[in-house]
Amino acid sequence: MPHTELRNLMVEECTAEWMEKMSKQQECVRHMAFMASDGTSVTDLSNHCKGMNQRFTVADARQLCEGLTDVHQQFWPRFHTSEGP
Repeated sequence: MPHTELRNLMVEECTAEWMEKMSKQQECVRHMAFMASDGTSVTDLSNHCKGMNQRFTVADARQLCEGLTDVHQQFWPRFHTSEGP
């Protein structure tokens, strides 16, 4: 499979995964808790996530996933060429 096709497939799969995550209140809260600053309550996170499935669009997920894919493409070649412990 050509590199561009594989990258597009990875972005599409990632996009579907993030759309699923952000459509579920508990998944949204779990992710936002990881990103939140200290002192943010679960209630605050839960309120933030209400309606996320209406605000978080496919374009948002695609943008996120393109960035994640770019990071993977930078990380893995370096990882495989670096010397182990």
